[in-house]
Amino acid sequence: MLPDARPPFLDAYRLRFVLHTPWPDFLTVYSGLASGAGWVVPKAYIERVGDEGFKQHPIGLGPYRFVRMDPGVGLVLEAHDRYWRLTLSMRAVRSASSLEKSSNPSRSMANCKATGV
Repeated sequence: MLPDARPPFLDAYRLRFVLHTPWPDFLTVYSGLASGAGWVVPKAYIERVGDEGFKQHPIGLGPYRFVRMDPGVGLVLEAHDRYWRLTLSMRAVRSASSLEKSSNPSRSMANCKATGV
């Protein structure tokens, strides 16, 4: 938690940051996935399953929930039904591993074609 920000939870789906000093980069830092600063995860879940358990089945806030991770193949996410009071147009998201990083590009391409990625 930042020294100049306190995130009170408004309800099970929302929280509010109150900044006591100007911070122009706040949205840049907290809205990006790369830094992890804006990730909201339940403390009790992390304490119960630990870091390794969280890596196997992460949970948190966002439009999609984790379904599964297939190492070397990709990631599968599914839309939350109640996200922002609307139905998301993409019901599922599949992230394929990069062909450039694969040790067997032909196999990766065949997998992408077979799964419709």
